[in-house]
Amino acid sequence: MNLLRSWRAVPLPIRAIGAGMAVIGAGTIPWSALVAVNVKLLPALPWSVAVMAVYLWLLGRFLNGWGWPGELSEARRRAFRIARPRADLWRWSLIAGGLATLSLRALADVARRLSPRPGQDLIPPEELAKYPFVTVLLLLLTTAAVAGFAEEAGARGFMQAPLERRYGPAAAIILVGLVFALMHFRLGVSDPSPWLLFTPLYVLVSIVLGILAWRTNSTLSGMIWHALFDAAGLLRYWWGGIPKSIWEVGPDLAFRVECSLSVLFAAPALWAFRRLARVSRRRAEP
Repeated sequence: MNLLRSWRAVPLPIRAIGAGMAVIGAGTIPWSALVAVNVKLLPALPWSVAVMAVYLWLLGRFLNGWGWPGELSEARRRAFRIARPRADLWRWSLIAGGLATLSLRALADVARRLSPRPGQDLIPPEELAKYPFVTVLLLLLTTAAVAGFAEEAGARGFMQAPLERRYGPAAAIILVGLVFALMHFRLGVSDPSPWLLFTPLYVLVSIVLGILAWRTNSTLSGMIWHALFDAAGLLRYWWGGIPKSIWEVGPDLAFRVECSLSVLFAAPALWAFRRLARVSRRRAEP
């Protein structure tokens, strides 16, 4: 009880943000280390994927209440909120999340083309070409899966859930969105302007995923769409190469198509989120 009492004595915003960042780090930092070792030792065999799968399973069990300290088990389970929602909420969360992901993926590609340094945060395809195809494919897919799991568990789970209960969903979702954008700032970059350009996108993505978690009281659909969002981008820039900035080549056909797709999928996504809200409110009625 002393541990639980000490934990609850910390101001809630600090506690929530600190716990969320710790969960994100617990997922992403080991994977970064495993990838670095894998590409140096036996790169022909992507053994790090199997190791990470076991680690994520154990981490998921811990976040869902298993293990020490037992007095925080229920608090971890409530914050993780990994349980699948009821059928109608689950269905509309997948529909709304999928349509929003299509719109946001196109918008992310638009933002990258608008950046003066579109490849600043990407590994050049020629660097990836040094390693076997299967190794690169599995490492990229696992990178997306780890980000989806860890960032949703940390940001929309451990960070957002307690803030929702204390300050309401709007304040919680906006605060987490700002923290989420700051999380994606890369220290040591020569030019911060690409991050500034992407900041509204990071906040918007976080708001969409935050609404999904709030309406369903689950991080599960957000994990799925977050992972697919990242996987689509990683695979595209690996196979198709890093696109050129429109400031270098002008607004070509591909750029105009991406702009159109972001708007095209935004309208049905908004409609689906309204349906999700309606179902969620019905569930909340006595």
